[in-house]
Amino acid sequence: MKGVTSEGHTADALRGALYSLTHDEDVAESALTRLMQALNTAAEAVEQIALEVEATDARITANYLVIDEIGTVSISQYARDALSASAPTDHDVMTQSGHPYIVAGVTLPILQSDVDRILAAARETRQTLKRDLATVVKICSDRTVDAEASGTSDSPVSRRDVEQWANRDPAAVRAAWESLSKSQQDQLLENYPDLIGNLAGIPFTVRKLANDQNMQAFVDEASQQLKEVDAEIAQIKDDAAAKQTKDPSGTVWLPRSVPVYTPEQKNRLFELERAREDLLAQRGAAERLLAGDGAVKFDPANDSIIAVNGDLTKNPDIVISYAPGTDTDFGSFANGITDFPQAIVEWLERADESALEFTVKDGQWSTWGGEGANWSSAEMAERGAKVFEFQKLIQMEDYAGDVTTVAKGHSAGVTKLTAAEAQGMVVDKMISEAGSYLHRDWIPNPGTDYTHIQYENDGINFLDNFTRTPHDSDAFENITLELPDEDGGPGGHRRIAQGSETNMPGIRATVRQLKD
Repeated sequence: MKGVTSEGHTADALRGALYSLTHDEDVAESALTRLMQALNTAAEAVEQIALEVEATDARITANYLVIDEIGTVSISQYARDALSASAPTDHDVMTQSGHPYIVAGVTLPILQSDVDRILAAARETRQTLKRDLATVVKICSDRTVDAEASGTSDSPVSRRDVEQWANRDPAAVRAAWESLSKSQQDQLLENYPDLIGNLAGIPFTVRKLANDQNMQAFVDEASQQLKEVDAEIAQIKDDAAAKQTKDPSGTVWLPRSVPVYTPEQKNRLFELERAREDLLAQRGAAERLLAGDGAVKFDPANDSIIAVNGDLTKNPDIVISYAPGTDTDFGSFANGITDFPQAIVEWLERADESALEFTVKDGQWSTWGGEGANWSSAEMAERGAKVFEFQKLIQMEDYAGDVTTVAKGHSAGVTKLTAAEAQGMVVDKMISEAGSYLHRDWIPNPGTDYTHIQYENDGINFLDNFTRTPHDSDAFENITLELPDEDGGPGGHRRIAQGSETNMPGIRATVRQLKD
């Protein structure tokens, strides 16, 4: 049967099972849909594994290590010879970070862990594909009809079916989406934007359209909630102002000029004012994104938002994932955090380069302490994993042509990006905009171009004395910009992540690196 050309017992069983369904269209449709999902999931996994293998192999070579056929990493003979050639009096030189044997010894456990992770991912991909293909064979033998798998049908897809997609790998979601007819896809966009707007695996163009609906609905709902909150606040204040007391003689009731609140009223007033601030910030973010290029994720309940700058309907030359710095919250998206990405996209377009930039804030982002603490490698690794997962979705878009992938971060955003690289993320370029420290497990990828851009005398450089930073790393090309002379402007650390009104030197420097 055409379409199944692989060899082996599973392929033979699958080929025979599909052939038996020549006259059973509904079952064949179900089987083929599940087959698409299985193959799509495997293909995306293999693509990521291939990227990681190439990057890890380059890191192994660059750090004076070798790897054998079963995946064991060891110190190269070159590094061992360098150790032998070091005289006893060279101890101070040998212990410097640049000595081949020291470099190899420090990086070996990290890269061995990377190799083990990649091999485990390969084994899991193989087992998952084998299990999924067995499921397809069972669908054929049991003559199972899946109501969802009706790509040539105009029958509606249920909300329950779409809700179940959330439990699938994004590649399987993409296959399920592509198995639907155009009318079914339009039906999902019209009826269930709340489900597909934030669902990993749905095409970005569709998620943006769904989130346009979601954000408008949120604006309307938040406006109504603000009216209710304001009314309750006013009522509490009126009740407190209406309280009376007696004069010192205790005989005459006099109005009190200062409101008197009960403990319960104070607590409730505090809750309401906090809720009001959150609603204003979230509504402001939604309004600003609706007025701009939109979002591929808008999830106030989980404190998550991924904004887009650029035209999703065009094939880009450059795709940028941007991780902003500490204290980024929903209010940041109402107050201009996407001005910098927007300026980058516009200036690239002037240079005949089509670009997309995604500003990623997926959950609690960077703080000065507690959850999301920017000084905690573990907290930064957790958030770096979310950047990595989003980068995989960018790869799934399969843009045509030779697209340059870029990870760009401001301040603590760079720590997240290097944490993502340590977990397997691979990009063509990484740009640090006044970046903070490099994650402890990060080893530069020889195949990635690294650049650090900052204004002069940035206080973040104080970290150079205590830890690895992009400013002090040989892996990063360093570009230092003069601060503009105008009075009252922002400091260089904040300025480097701002828009064209205050940050044209930073924008020009970034665009030059993106074009090179």
